[in-house]
Amino acid sequence: MLKWLKRLVFAVFCLALLGGAVYGGGLLLPADARLESTLSVDAEAVHVFAMFDTADGLSAWWPAAGKKGFSDFTAKHTGGPEAGPGMEFTFTGKGRTLGVQTVSSSEAGKQIVYDVDYGKFSVVRTIDLDSIGPLTNITWTEAATLELPLLRYIALVSESRVEQEIVHALEQVKGVAEPVAAKARAEAEAAEEKAKAEAAAEAEAEAEKRRAEKEQEMEDWEYEQEEAPTPIDISKPLPETE
Repeated sequence: MLKWLKRLVFAVFCLALLGGAVYGGGLLLPADARLESTLSVDAEAVHVFAMFDTADGLSAWWPAAGKKGFSDFTAKHTGGPEAGPGMEFTFTGKGRTLGVQTVSSSEAGKQIVYDVDYGKFSVVRTIDLDSIGPLTNITWTEAATLELPLLRYIALVSESRVEQEIVHALEQVKGVAEPVAAKARAEAEAAEEKAKAEAAAEAEAEAEKRRAEKEQEMEDWEYEQEEAPTPIDISKPLPETE
């Protein structure tokens, strides 16, 4: 019995030492964590912005992005407006809430900033958009201050996986935004061609009207230039004919 108790105390002591070492080592790790990824999308910034700043836009790609890690992943609009600051999305997987994301600020076509609450820690998620002609560069940044030393270890070992998840999410955005932009361009081109055709038809109709007016003016002028016929004097007898 005494031997067993000694072993138990020794095991607890070793675990305490290990825990202290882990805690102390965690304190040596940086508390500030930051990840950043960039992807170019063949879509104008207005379409890309809608993918991040509206409930419909987020719902179009985020569930597919999350399923890479959770087969039952869901991303739902759970509060606030349908777009802009205050819009809240809740992520769930494996029957539990994974995090709650709220838009803290947005600048149309430029930037969206989210506060993401993961329970034991929070993340500031920033989406920056940089337009280059019809292309848009999306820069996704995750920044957090980790107070608990254990979380610093977790952040260190999971950094590569999180980066892959961000890239995967950006690819989902690309897959949704590009067809939307292509459709908008086609509709704009069709509308432009229609407007040109209508303008050309209107110009032709106006020209035809002017030609008709000119022809009428000419006919009126020629008629005015003709000599009037000599009137016949019926009071005089007609000359006799042989």
